[in-house]
Amino acid sequence: MSPLPQRTLVAVGGRFSATYPDAAPFHPSERYPESPFPEALGPPNGAYAAVREAFRLLGLDGANYGSAAWNPLGELVEHGSRVVLKPNAVLHHHALGLDLFSIVTHPAVVRAVLDYVWIALQAAARAAGGGAVAGRISIADAPQFNSDWAAYLSRTGMGAIPVFYRERTGFEVELLDLRRMVGENDAQTGIASGSRRRTQEGDPRGYALIDLGDASAFADLPGCDRIYAADYDRAFASSAHLGGRHEYCVSRTVLESDLFISLPKLKTHGKVGVTLNLKGLVGINGDKNYVPHYRIGAADAGGDEYPPGLDPLRRQGRAAQRVLIDRLLASGDPRKERLYRTLTAAKQSVGRVLRRVGVLSDAETATTTISAGDWSGNDTAWRMTHDLARVLLHADRDGVLRPERQRRFLGVIDGVVAGEGDGPLEPTPRPTGCVFAGLDPAVIDLVAATLMGSRAADLPQIRVYRTARGAWLDLPAMAEIRVRLEEEKDPIDLEALAARSRPFAPPVGWRSW
Repeated sequence: MSPLPQRTLVAVGGRFSATYPDAAPFHPSERYPESPFPEALGPPNGAYAAVREAFRLLGLDGANYGSAAWNPLGELVEHGSRVVLKPNAVLHHHALGLDLFSIVTHPAVVRAVLDYVWIALQAAARAAGGGAVAGRISIADAPQFNSDWAAYLSRTGMGAIPVFYRERTGFEVELLDLRRMVGENDAQTGIASGSRRRTQEGDPRGYALIDLGDASAFADLPGCDRIYAADYDRAFASSAHLGGRHEYCVSRTVLESDLFISLPKLKTHGKVGVTLNLKGLVGINGDKNYVPHYRIGAADAGGDEYPPGLDPLRRQGRAAQRVLIDRLLASGDPRKERLYRTLTAAKQSVGRVLRRVGVLSDAETATTTISAGDWSGNDTAWRMTHDLARVLLHADRDGVLRPERQRRFLGVIDGVVAGEGDGPLEPTPRPTGCVFAGLDPAVIDLVAATLMGSRAADLPQIRVYRTARGAWLDLPAMAEIRVRLEEEKDPIDLEALAARSRPFAPPVGWRSW
Protein backbone atom coordinates (compact mmCIF):
# COMPACT_ATOMS: atom_id res chain seq x y z
CA MET A 1 0.00 0.00 0.00
CA SER A 2 1.11 3.57 -0.66
CA PRO A 3 1.99 5.83 2.28
CA LEU A 4 -1.00 7.37 4.02
CA PRO A 5 -1.54 11.13 4.00
CA GLN A 6 -0.22 12.94 7.05
CA ARG A 7 -2.23 12.46 10.22
CA THR A 8 -1.96 16.20 10.86
CA LEU A 9 -4.60 17.04 8.24
CA VAL A 10 -8.34 17.24 8.85
CA ALA A 11 -10.84 18.01 6.08
CA VAL A 12 -14.22 19.69 6.46
CA GLY A 13 -16.67 19.01 3.64
CA GLY A 14 -20.14 20.32 2.98
CA ARG A 15 -19.51 24.07 2.75
CA PHE A 16 -21.44 24.35 6.04
CA SER A 17 -24.67 24.02 4.09
CA ALA A 18 -25.16 20.27 3.58
CA THR A 19 -28.54 18.72 4.40
CA TYR A 20 -29.81 15.18 4.85
CA PRO A 21 -31.95 13.26 2.36
CA ASP A 22 -35.25 11.88 3.58
CA ALA A 23 -35.42 8.62 1.65
CA ALA A 24 -33.67 5.36 2.58
CA PRO A 25 -31.35 3.77 1.52
CA PHE A 26 -29.87 7.26 0.97
CA HIS A 27 -28.57 7.09 -2.58
CA PRO A 28 -26.42 9.98 -3.81
CA SER A 29 -28.36 12.59 -5.74
CA GLU A 30 -25.63 13.01 -8.34
CA ARG A 31 -24.02 10.44 -10.64
CA TYR A 32 -20.35 10.63 -9.70
CA PRO A 33 -17.72 9.10 -12.02
CA GLU A 34 -16.68 6.55 -9.38
CA SER A 35 -20.22 5.63 -8.24
CA PRO A 36 -20.51 1.88 -7.63
CA PHE A 37 -24.24 2.02 -8.43
CA PRO A 38 -24.53 4.77 -11.07
CA GLU A 39 -28.19 4.12 -11.80
CA ALA A 40 -29.19 4.41 -8.12
CA LEU A 41 -29.98 8.07 -7.55
CA GLY A 42 -32.15 9.71 -4.93
CA PRO A 43 -33.38 13.09 -3.69
CA PRO A 44 -30.90 15.83 -2.75
CA ASN A 45 -28.24 14.29 -0.53
CA GLY A 46 -25.83 16.89 0.79
CA ALA A 47 -24.48 14.47 3.39
CA TYR A 48 -23.18 12.09 0.71
CA ALA A 49 -21.61 14.97 -1.20
CA ALA A 50 -19.99 16.29 2.00
CA VAL A 51 -18.37 12.92 2.72
CA ARG A 52 -17.08 12.72 -0.83
CA GLU A 53 -15.69 16.24 -0.67
CA ALA A 54 -14.00 15.58 2.68
CA PHE A 55 -12.20 12.58 1.17
CA ARG A 56 -11.06 14.76 -1.74
CA LEU A 57 -9.81 17.48 0.61
CA LEU A 58 -7.82 14.87 2.52
CA GLY A 59 -5.96 14.13 -0.68
CA LEU A 60 -6.99 10.47 -0.72
CA ASP A 61 -6.05 9.03 -4.14
CA GLY A 62 -5.82 12.57 -5.43
CA ALA A 63 -4.31 11.56 -8.77
CA ASN A 64 -7.51 9.77 -9.78
CA TYR A 65 -10.08 12.22 -8.45
CA GLY A 66 -12.75 13.02 -11.03
CA SER A 67 -12.41 9.70 -12.86
CA ALA A 68 -14.09 6.33 -12.55
CA ALA A 69 -10.86 5.00 -11.04
CA TRP A 70 -11.02 7.27 -7.97
CA ASN A 71 -10.65 5.02 -4.92
CA PRO A 72 -10.12 7.24 -1.86
CA LEU A 73 -10.14 4.40 0.66
CA GLY A 74 -7.87 2.17 -1.41
CA GLU A 75 -4.99 3.24 0.82
CA LEU A 76 -6.83 1.83 3.84
CA VAL A 77 -8.52 -1.30 2.47
CA GLU A 78 -6.85 -4.48 1.22
CA HIS A 79 -8.23 -7.65 -0.33
CA GLY A 80 -10.13 -9.50 2.38
CA SER A 81 -10.11 -6.57 4.83
CA ARG A 82 -12.49 -6.72 7.75
CA VAL A 83 -14.02 -3.27 8.14
CA VAL A 84 -16.09 -1.94 11.02
CA LEU A 85 -18.22 1.18 10.54
CA LYS A 86 -19.21 2.46 13.98
CA PRO A 87 -21.92 5.14 14.01
CA ASN A 88 -23.28 6.83 17.12
CA ALA A 89 -26.48 4.87 17.69
CA VAL A 90 -26.89 5.83 21.34
CA LEU A 91 -30.71 5.93 21.57
CA HIS A 92 -33.78 5.38 19.41
CA HIS A 93 -35.33 8.74 20.30
CA HIS A 94 -34.34 12.23 21.40
CA ALA A 95 -34.97 12.45 25.14
CA LEU A 96 -36.91 15.74 24.66
CA GLY A 97 -38.68 14.70 21.48
CA LEU A 98 -36.52 16.90 19.24
CA ASP A 99 -34.61 15.92 16.08
CA LEU A 100 -33.27 12.39 16.53
CA PHE A 101 -30.41 13.21 14.16
CA SER A 102 -28.98 15.69 16.62
CA ILE A 103 -27.99 12.72 18.80
CA VAL A 104 -27.35 9.85 16.35
CA THR A 105 -25.31 9.59 13.15
CA HIS A 106 -27.49 9.93 10.08
CA PRO A 107 -27.45 6.78 7.91
CA ALA A 108 -26.77 8.95 4.83
CA VAL A 109 -23.26 9.53 6.18
CA VAL A 110 -22.87 5.81 6.87
CA ARG A 111 -24.11 4.93 3.37
CA ALA A 112 -21.65 7.31 1.70
CA VAL A 113 -18.67 5.88 3.60
CA LEU A 114 -19.92 2.33 2.98
CA ASP A 115 -20.02 2.93 -0.78
CA TYR A 116 -16.36 3.98 -0.74
CA VAL A 117 -15.45 0.92 1.32
CA TRP A 118 -17.22 -1.17 -1.33
CA ILE A 119 -15.33 0.59 -4.13
CA ALA A 120 -12.05 -0.20 -2.32
CA LEU A 121 -12.95 -3.88 -1.77
CA GLN A 122 -13.94 -4.26 -5.42
CA ALA A 123 -10.67 -2.71 -6.57
CA ALA A 124 -8.70 -4.96 -4.22
CA ALA A 125 -10.51 -8.02 -5.57
CA ARG A 126 -9.65 -7.03 -9.15
CA ALA A 127 -6.01 -6.48 -8.19
CA ALA A 128 -5.95 -9.92 -6.57
CA GLY A 129 -6.99 -11.68 -9.77
CA GLY A 130 -10.57 -10.67 -10.43
CA GLY A 131 -12.42 -13.01 -8.08
CA ALA A 132 -15.34 -12.18 -5.83
CA VAL A 133 -15.13 -9.40 -3.28
CA ALA A 134 -13.59 -10.81 -0.12
CA GLY A 135 -13.76 -9.37 3.35
CA ARG A 136 -16.32 -8.36 5.93
CA ILE A 137 -18.22 -5.14 6.52
CA SER A 138 -19.94 -4.60 9.85
CA ILE A 139 -22.03 -1.60 10.91
CA ALA A 140 -21.82 -1.97 14.67
CA ASP A 141 -22.32 -0.10 17.93
CA ALA A 142 -23.29 -0.71 21.55
CA PRO A 143 -26.02 1.85 22.24
CA GLN A 144 -27.28 2.88 25.66
CA PHE A 145 -28.69 -0.12 27.52
CA ASN A 146 -32.32 1.09 27.21
CA SER A 147 -32.21 1.81 23.48
CA ASP A 148 -34.63 -0.18 21.34
CA TRP A 149 -32.42 -1.49 18.51
CA ALA A 150 -35.31 -2.42 16.22
CA ALA A 151 -36.90 1.01 16.69
CA TYR A 152 -33.54 2.67 16.02
CA LEU A 153 -33.09 0.80 12.72
CA SER A 154 -36.64 1.59 11.64
CA ARG A 155 -36.81 5.26 12.67
CA THR A 156 -33.45 6.18 11.20
CA GLY A 157 -33.72 4.05 8.06
CA MET A 158 -30.38 2.36 8.85
CA GLY A 159 -31.95 -1.05 8.36
CA ALA A 160 -32.55 -0.34 4.66
CA ILE A 161 -28.85 -0.07 3.81
CA PRO A 162 -27.86 -3.75 4.20
CA VAL A 163 -31.05 -4.75 2.37
CA PHE A 164 -30.02 -2.62 -0.61
CA TYR A 165 -26.52 -4.13 -0.64
CA ARG A 166 -27.84 -7.67 -0.37
CA GLU A 167 -30.30 -7.18 -3.20
CA ARG A 168 -27.90 -5.30 -5.47
CA THR A 169 -24.62 -7.16 -4.86
CA GLY A 170 -25.39 -10.33 -2.90
CA PHE A 171 -22.91 -9.13 -0.27
CA GLU A 172 -24.03 -9.26 3.36
CA VAL A 173 -23.33 -6.06 5.29
CA GLU A 174 -23.72 -6.89 8.97
CA LEU A 175 -25.78 -4.76 11.34
CA LEU A 176 -24.64 -5.58 14.88
CA ASP A 177 -25.98 -4.50 18.24
CA LEU A 178 -22.86 -5.11 20.33
CA ARG A 179 -24.59 -4.98 23.72
CA ARG A 180 -24.72 -8.15 25.76
CA MET A 181 -27.18 -6.63 28.26
CA VAL A 182 -30.26 -4.54 27.43
CA GLY A 183 -33.12 -3.16 29.46
CA GLU A 184 -35.82 -0.53 29.62
CA ASN A 185 -37.03 2.36 31.70
CA ASP A 186 -39.92 2.22 34.16
CA ALA A 187 -43.03 3.42 32.36
CA GLN A 188 -44.22 5.51 35.33
CA THR A 189 -41.05 7.27 36.36
CA GLY A 190 -38.75 7.02 33.36
CA ILE A 191 -36.12 5.59 35.71
CA ALA A 192 -34.01 2.74 34.41
CA SER A 193 -35.44 -0.48 35.77
CA GLY A 194 -33.00 -2.90 37.36
CA SER A 195 -35.53 -5.74 37.15
CA ARG A 196 -36.07 -5.36 33.42
CA ARG A 197 -32.58 -6.34 32.36
CA ARG A 198 -31.94 -9.23 30.04
CA THR A 199 -28.90 -10.67 28.37
CA GLN A 200 -28.61 -11.16 24.64
CA GLU A 201 -26.06 -12.61 22.25
CA GLY A 202 -24.60 -9.24 21.36
CA ASP A 203 -21.47 -9.61 19.29
CA PRO A 204 -21.75 -12.98 17.49
CA ARG A 205 -17.95 -13.31 17.77
CA GLY A 206 -17.97 -12.72 21.50
CA TYR A 207 -15.91 -10.42 23.68
CA ALA A 208 -12.44 -10.11 25.14
CA LEU A 209 -11.83 -8.90 28.69
CA ILE A 210 -8.87 -6.56 28.33
CA ASP A 211 -6.99 -5.47 31.45
CA LEU A 212 -4.90 -2.35 30.86
CA GLY A 213 -3.33 -2.51 34.32
CA ASP A 214 -0.67 0.16 34.73
CA ALA A 215 -1.29 1.40 31.18
CA SER A 216 -4.75 2.61 32.21
CA ALA A 217 -5.44 6.28 32.87
CA PHE A 218 -7.09 5.06 36.10
CA ALA A 219 -3.88 3.52 37.41
CA ASP A 220 -3.00 6.54 39.57
CA LEU A 221 -6.54 7.66 40.42
CA PRO A 222 -7.72 7.42 44.04
CA GLY A 223 -11.30 6.50 44.83
CA CYS A 224 -11.87 3.80 42.24
CA ASP A 225 -14.09 2.08 44.81
CA ARG A 226 -16.51 4.97 44.18
CA ILE A 227 -16.77 4.33 40.42
CA TYR A 228 -20.23 4.44 38.93
CA ALA A 229 -20.69 3.01 35.45
CA ALA A 230 -23.95 2.52 33.56
CA ASP A 231 -25.89 0.24 35.88
CA TYR A 232 -26.90 0.32 39.53
CA ASP A 233 -24.50 -2.45 40.55
CA ARG A 234 -21.58 -0.30 41.69
CA ALA A 235 -19.80 -3.27 43.24
CA PHE A 236 -19.43 -4.85 39.82
CA ALA A 237 -18.31 -1.60 38.19
CA SER A 238 -15.69 -0.93 40.86
CA SER A 239 -14.41 -4.50 40.84
CA ALA A 240 -13.31 -4.05 37.23
CA HIS A 241 -11.09 -1.14 38.33
CA LEU A 242 -9.64 -2.21 41.67
CA GLY A 243 -6.61 -4.23 42.76
CA GLY A 244 -4.49 -2.98 39.88
CA ARG A 245 -7.01 -4.21 37.30
CA HIS A 246 -8.63 -1.93 34.76
CA GLU A 247 -10.79 -4.14 32.59
CA TYR A 248 -13.00 -3.52 29.58
CA CYS A 249 -15.32 -5.91 27.76
CA VAL A 250 -14.42 -5.33 24.11
CA SER A 251 -16.18 -6.56 20.99
CA ARG A 252 -14.21 -9.19 19.08
CA THR A 253 -15.71 -7.93 15.83
CA VAL A 254 -13.87 -4.69 16.55
CA LEU A 255 -10.67 -6.47 17.61
CA GLU A 256 -10.68 -8.57 14.44
CA SER A 257 -11.04 -5.52 12.20
CA ASP A 258 -8.30 -4.31 9.88
CA LEU A 259 -9.91 -0.90 9.45
CA PHE A 260 -12.06 0.82 12.05
CA ILE A 261 -14.17 3.70 10.74
CA SER A 262 -15.55 5.94 13.46
CA LEU A 263 -18.73 7.80 12.47
CA PRO A 264 -19.69 9.92 15.48
CA LYS A 265 -22.14 12.77 15.83
CA LEU A 266 -20.90 16.32 16.38
CA LYS A 267 -22.37 17.18 19.79
CA THR A 268 -21.74 18.30 23.32
CA HIS A 269 -21.51 15.98 26.31
CA GLY A 270 -22.05 16.77 29.97
CA LYS A 271 -19.34 14.46 31.27
CA VAL A 272 -16.48 15.19 28.85
CA GLY A 273 -17.47 18.42 27.08
CA VAL A 274 -17.80 17.00 23.57
CA THR A 275 -18.53 13.54 22.26
CA LEU A 276 -16.78 12.84 18.97
CA ASN A 277 -14.37 10.03 18.05
CA LEU A 278 -12.75 9.51 21.47
CA LYS A 279 -15.86 9.48 23.66
CA GLY A 280 -17.72 7.55 20.97
CA LEU A 281 -15.43 4.58 21.57
CA VAL A 282 -17.65 3.60 24.49
CA GLY A 283 -19.56 1.78 21.74
CA ILE A 284 -16.83 -0.83 21.27
CA ASN A 285 -17.44 -2.06 24.83
CA GLY A 286 -20.19 -4.67 25.03
CA ASP A 287 -21.00 -4.26 28.73
CA LYS A 288 -21.38 -0.68 29.92
CA ASN A 289 -20.75 -1.64 33.54
CA TYR A 290 -17.05 -1.89 32.74
CA VAL A 291 -17.06 1.76 31.60
CA PRO A 292 -16.55 4.32 34.42
CA HIS A 293 -18.69 7.45 34.13
CA TYR A 294 -17.99 9.23 37.45
CA ARG A 295 -17.14 8.62 41.11
CA ILE A 296 -19.97 9.11 43.59
CA GLY A 297 -19.95 12.04 45.96
CA ALA A 298 -18.90 15.67 45.87
CA ALA A 299 -15.57 16.82 44.49
CA ASP A 300 -14.48 17.86 47.99
CA ALA A 301 -15.30 14.44 49.43
CA GLY A 302 -13.44 12.04 47.14
CA GLY A 303 -15.91 11.96 44.26
CA ASP A 304 -16.62 13.94 41.11
CA GLU A 305 -20.36 13.37 40.80
CA TYR A 306 -21.08 17.04 41.49
CA PRO A 307 -19.17 20.22 42.41
CA PRO A 308 -18.26 21.29 45.94
CA GLY A 309 -20.33 23.94 47.65
CA LEU A 310 -23.66 22.13 47.89
CA ASP A 311 -25.49 23.10 51.08
CA PRO A 312 -25.54 20.44 53.83
CA LEU A 313 -29.22 19.57 53.47
CA ARG A 314 -28.96 18.98 49.73
CA ARG A 315 -25.79 16.98 50.22
CA GLN A 316 -27.53 14.80 52.79
CA GLY A 317 -30.46 14.40 50.42
CA ARG A 318 -28.17 13.19 47.64
CA ALA A 319 -26.46 10.78 50.03
CA ALA A 320 -29.84 9.39 51.03
CA GLN A 321 -30.82 8.99 47.39
CA ARG A 322 -27.61 7.08 46.76
CA VAL A 323 -28.44 4.69 49.60
CA LEU A 324 -31.87 4.07 48.07
CA ILE A 325 -30.31 3.38 44.68
CA ASP A 326 -27.70 1.00 46.10
CA ARG A 327 -30.10 -0.87 48.36
CA LEU A 328 -33.24 -0.94 46.23
CA LEU A 329 -32.64 -0.32 42.53
CA ALA A 330 -29.44 -2.35 42.40
CA SER A 331 -31.29 -5.40 43.69
CA GLY A 332 -33.20 -6.07 40.48
CA ASP A 333 -36.24 -6.88 42.64
CA PRO A 334 -39.53 -5.34 41.34
CA ARG A 335 -40.87 -5.01 44.88
CA LYS A 336 -37.84 -3.02 45.97
CA GLU A 337 -38.16 -0.87 42.88
CA ARG A 338 -41.72 -0.02 43.90
CA LEU A 339 -40.47 0.84 47.41
CA TYR A 340 -37.80 3.04 45.80
CA ARG A 341 -40.48 4.97 43.92
CA THR A 342 -42.50 5.44 47.10
CA LEU A 343 -39.58 6.63 49.20
CA THR A 344 -38.28 8.90 46.44
CA ALA A 345 -41.71 10.53 46.12
CA ALA A 346 -41.77 11.06 49.89
CA LYS A 347 -38.29 12.59 49.81
CA GLN A 348 -39.37 14.97 47.04
CA SER A 349 -42.42 15.99 49.07
CA VAL A 350 -40.22 16.82 52.05
CA GLY A 351 -38.00 18.89 49.74
CA ARG A 352 -41.00 20.89 48.52
CA VAL A 353 -42.04 21.61 52.11
CA LEU A 354 -38.53 22.73 53.06
CA ARG A 355 -38.45 25.09 50.10
CA ARG A 356 -41.87 26.46 50.94
CA VAL A 357 -40.88 27.31 54.52
CA GLY A 358 -37.56 28.79 53.42
CA VAL A 359 -35.21 26.14 54.81
CA LEU A 360 -34.08 25.34 51.25
CA SER A 361 -33.70 28.02 48.61
CA ASP A 362 -35.93 27.88 45.55
CA ALA A 363 -33.13 29.29 43.43
CA GLU A 364 -31.60 26.73 41.10
CA THR A 365 -27.91 27.17 40.38
CA ALA A 366 -25.38 25.11 38.47
CA THR A 367 -24.21 23.71 41.81
CA THR A 368 -27.68 22.51 42.78
CA THR A 369 -28.65 21.10 39.37
CA ILE A 370 -25.45 19.31 38.33
CA SER A 371 -25.45 15.58 39.02
CA ALA A 372 -24.23 12.27 37.58
CA GLY A 373 -20.79 13.71 36.78
CA ASP A 374 -22.16 16.13 34.19
CA TRP A 375 -19.64 18.93 34.68
CA SER A 376 -16.12 20.02 33.83
CA GLY A 377 -14.77 18.70 37.11
CA ASN A 378 -15.49 15.11 36.11
CA ASP A 379 -12.07 13.48 36.43
CA THR A 380 -13.30 9.99 35.57
CA ALA A 381 -15.03 9.81 32.18
CA TRP A 382 -12.17 11.25 30.11
CA ARG A 383 -9.91 8.50 31.47
CA MET A 384 -12.27 5.92 30.03
CA THR A 385 -11.98 7.55 26.59
CA HIS A 386 -8.17 7.31 26.87
CA ASP A 387 -8.30 3.64 27.79
CA LEU A 388 -10.68 2.68 25.00
CA ALA A 389 -8.62 4.58 22.42
CA ARG A 390 -5.56 2.63 23.52
CA VAL A 391 -7.49 -0.63 23.26
CA LEU A 392 -8.84 0.21 19.82
CA LEU A 393 -5.49 1.18 18.33
CA HIS A 394 -3.11 -1.16 20.15
CA ALA A 395 -4.96 -4.31 21.26
CA ASP A 396 -4.44 -7.24 18.90
CA ARG A 397 -7.13 -9.72 17.90
CA ASP A 398 -6.66 -11.61 21.16
CA GLY A 399 -6.94 -8.44 23.25
CA VAL A 400 -3.21 -8.18 24.02
CA LEU A 401 -1.77 -4.64 23.97
CA ARG A 402 1.07 -4.23 21.49
CA PRO A 403 3.52 -1.33 20.99
CA GLU A 404 2.60 -0.94 17.32
CA ARG A 405 -0.84 -0.05 15.98
CA GLN A 406 -3.02 -3.04 15.23
CA ARG A 407 -5.56 -1.55 12.82
CA ARG A 408 -6.04 1.46 10.65
CA PHE A 409 -8.37 4.27 11.64
CA LEU A 410 -10.59 6.66 9.71
CA GLY A 411 -12.84 9.19 11.42
CA VAL A 412 -15.82 10.84 9.74
CA ILE A 413 -17.84 13.13 12.03
CA ASP A 414 -21.46 13.83 11.09
CA GLY A 415 -22.00 17.54 11.73
CA VAL A 416 -24.75 18.11 9.17
CA VAL A 417 -27.12 18.48 12.10
CA ALA A 418 -25.21 18.70 15.37
CA GLY A 419 -26.25 18.87 19.02
CA GLU A 420 -25.45 21.71 21.41
CA GLY A 421 -26.32 22.43 25.02
CA ASP A 422 -27.26 19.49 27.20
CA GLY A 423 -25.87 16.62 25.16
CA PRO A 424 -25.56 13.78 24.67
CA LEU A 425 -29.25 12.86 25.07
CA GLU A 426 -31.02 16.23 25.38
CA PRO A 427 -29.15 18.57 23.05
CA THR A 428 -30.67 21.38 21.06
CA PRO A 429 -30.38 20.55 17.33
CA ARG A 430 -27.80 22.76 15.62
CA PRO A 431 -27.69 22.67 11.79
CA THR A 432 -24.00 22.92 10.96
CA GLY A 433 -23.99 21.47 7.45
CA CYS A 434 -20.56 19.86 7.44
CA VAL A 435 -18.62 16.61 7.77
CA PHE A 436 -15.14 16.24 9.29
CA ALA A 437 -12.71 13.55 8.13
CA GLY A 438 -9.22 12.53 9.15
CA LEU A 439 -6.92 9.68 10.12
CA ASP A 440 -6.23 10.35 13.80
CA PRO A 441 -9.04 10.36 16.40
CA ALA A 442 -7.57 12.98 18.73
CA VAL A 443 -6.54 15.32 15.90
CA ILE A 444 -10.02 15.22 14.34
CA ASP A 445 -11.64 15.79 17.73
CA LEU A 446 -9.33 18.71 18.42
CA VAL A 447 -10.30 20.35 15.14
CA ALA A 448 -14.03 19.68 15.55
CA ALA A 449 -14.10 20.93 19.14
CA THR A 450 -12.21 24.05 18.10
CA LEU A 451 -14.83 24.79 15.46
CA MET A 452 -17.50 24.26 18.15
CA GLY A 453 -15.93 27.13 20.07
CA SER A 454 -14.40 25.23 22.97
CA ARG A 455 -10.88 25.60 24.29
CA ALA A 456 -10.35 22.21 22.73
CA ALA A 457 -6.73 21.72 23.76
CA ASP A 458 -7.80 22.07 27.41
CA LEU A 459 -10.45 19.33 27.28
CA PRO A 460 -9.07 16.52 29.48
CA GLN A 461 -9.87 13.84 26.89
CA ILE A 462 -7.54 15.65 24.45
CA ARG A 463 -5.08 17.22 26.90
CA VAL A 464 -3.97 13.79 28.13
CA TYR A 465 -2.18 13.16 24.85
CA ARG A 466 0.22 15.99 25.72
CA THR A 467 1.31 14.11 28.85
CA ALA A 468 3.64 11.17 29.38
CA ARG A 469 0.65 8.90 30.02
CA GLY A 470 -0.91 9.70 26.67
CA ALA A 471 2.28 9.92 24.65
CA TRP A 472 1.55 6.56 22.98
CA LEU A 473 -0.88 8.33 20.64
CA ASP A 474 1.87 10.67 19.48
CA LEU A 475 -0.41 13.67 18.97
CA PRO A 476 1.35 16.09 16.63
CA ALA A 477 2.27 19.57 17.77
CA MET A 478 -0.61 22.05 17.58
CA ALA A 479 1.32 24.15 15.10
CA GLU A 480 1.55 21.18 12.71
CA ILE A 481 -2.18 20.57 12.45
CA ARG A 482 -3.87 21.88 9.33
CA VAL A 483 -7.51 22.05 8.28
CA ARG A 484 -8.79 21.94 4.70
CA LEU A 485 -12.00 23.89 4.11
CA GLU A 486 -13.77 23.91 0.76
CA GLU A 487 -13.85 27.68 0.58
CA GLU A 488 -10.11 28.03 1.28
CA LYS A 489 -7.42 27.50 -1.35
CA ASP A 490 -4.79 26.51 1.23
CA PRO A 491 -5.05 24.63 4.53
CA ILE A 492 -5.42 26.82 7.62
CA ASP A 493 -4.02 26.34 11.12
CA LEU A 494 -5.95 25.96 14.37
CA GLU A 495 -5.60 29.61 15.28
CA ALA A 496 -7.25 30.64 12.03
CA LEU A 497 -9.92 27.98 12.54
CA ALA A 498 -10.65 29.25 16.07
CA ALA A 499 -11.20 32.72 14.64
CA ARG A 500 -13.93 31.23 12.43
CA SER A 501 -15.46 29.08 15.15
CA ARG A 502 -19.20 28.72 15.34
CA PRO A 503 -19.63 28.62 19.13
CA PHE A 504 -21.94 25.93 20.44
CA ALA A 505 -23.89 26.40 23.65
CA PRO A 506 -22.00 24.19 26.13
CA PRO A 507 -23.57 21.78 28.60
CA VAL A 508 -24.72 23.36 31.88
CA GLY A 509 -21.64 22.12 33.72
CA TRP A 510 -19.25 23.50 31.09
CA ARG A 511 -20.25 27.15 30.97
CA SER A 512 -16.62 28.30 30.91
CA TRP A 513 -15.43 25.92 28.19
